[in-house]
Amino acid sequence: MKRALFEFIYVAGPKFSSGALALGLNVVLMRFFAPDQFGVYSLCVTAILLAEAIIGSPFDMAIVRLCTSQRDSMSEQTLSFERSALIIKLFLALGLTVLLVLAAESLNHRVFQNLGSPQLILYSCLAIFAMLLVRSSQVHLQIRRQFPLYGLVDLIQMAIKFGGIALVLIFLEPTLESVLIFFLLAPGIAFIVSQFTVSRELNTAWRTNRNSTRTLLDLVKWFFATCALGALINRLDVFSLATLSTISEVGIYSGGFVFAMIPEMLGAYLAVVVSPRIMPYCKSGRFLRFFVRTQRLLILAAVVAYFILWLAWDFIGLFLLPESYLKSAEIIFILLPGTLVTMATFPLAMPFVMFVKRRFLFIMDCISLPVLCALLYFIVPEFGGVGAAWVTCGSLAIRGIIVQISAWNWARMERIPFDIEAVHEKGCCG
Repeated sequence: MKRALFEFIYVAGPKFSSGALALGLNVVLMRFFAPDQFGVYSLCVTAILLAEAIIGSPFDMAIVRLCTSQRDSMSEQTLSFERSALIIKLFLALGLTVLLVLAAESLNHRVFQNLGSPQLILYSCLAIFAMLLVRSSQVHLQIRRQFPLYGLVDLIQMAIKFGGIALVLIFLEPTLESVLIFFLLAPGIAFIVSQFTVSRELNTAWRTNRNSTRTLLDLVKWFFATCALGALINRLDVFSLATLSTISEVGIYSGGFVFAMIPEMLGAYLAVVVSPRIMPYCKSGRFLRFFVRTQRLLILAAVVAYFILWLAWDFIGLFLLPESYLKSAEIIFILLPGTLVTMATFPLAMPFVMFVKRRFLFIMDCISLPVLCALLYFIVPEFGGVGAAWVTCGSLAIRGIIVQISAWNWARMERIPFDIEAVHEKGCCG
């Protein structure tokens, strides 16, 4: 237990700090950039995170699944899986980079509305490469349970990114390019440091074998579909605003979004602590009681948090939002119910449903995607960021309520209907 506690601190500590600093950075940048400039910045950062989630996360999940089932974490078979994943990720990123660079002028005109530059697109593409590289290095450490070094890589990224941007804001006239370049430098330098220290086995020999690659691709198909669809739905609001409204509306919406999503981030962090308890409690027959107690606390916390923010907003809002972003306050309160429902769903109900029925969330997202696209298509051109916020809030709330009701129904069953294959995969990944 002591070791597990320290491992959690090594991993969660830097992530908590990075999340807090990212929020602080957005608050500061809103005082340097007008809404249209902040909209361009938000689109670039969103594209980096979305590409990493679609290209990188499925392969990282597959590597954890495959390599933790190997007896020797340093075997040639394990390293072959890792190298195959890294090579495929980089080839996919290269293809995406070629497409985006060729379309840079058109994207600057149609999406950035001539407020950005092709250089921003190039920086974003290179940042995707760097993110994929450093995540592969961290997965290499994760499957070997070298969590202090895993956390150290995160700390290096955090120091370079936020320290570098802070120096730019203090001593220079900040531009979009001067801020965005640190999203490239931070993971790039962290990856180089990791390669010279603990994870150099990944590049000692860039050879793979066909069996490893075939096994990896066979497993990654399901992860890829689920991660890609989920990531796309989560950021559909921002990209619909960029194409159907003005870049200034993107900035106003993003200004509210960064605050409204704090509960969802907290839910994701709580999942690190809560979700590993699911299987032990199910096996011992105590899950229903644990589920009811935990969900009551989460729902109570969500309700209390909403009323506290509602009562204290006149005081808090003065410090959070500059005058040019006052409209973002409306976005915050529209989005907040949906993100609070997500906070109450993420730690326990969501992973439990994934354990019980592995295809449930994927099918639900497949059904919701065309509905969301249609709603955003008709609402965003007329109502802008406010309309996108209502659609997003409704989507988050309905999805969270369905998941919680489904989890409650399955938890009440005398014999929980686990999908055996899903349990096996989640057990390996956990």
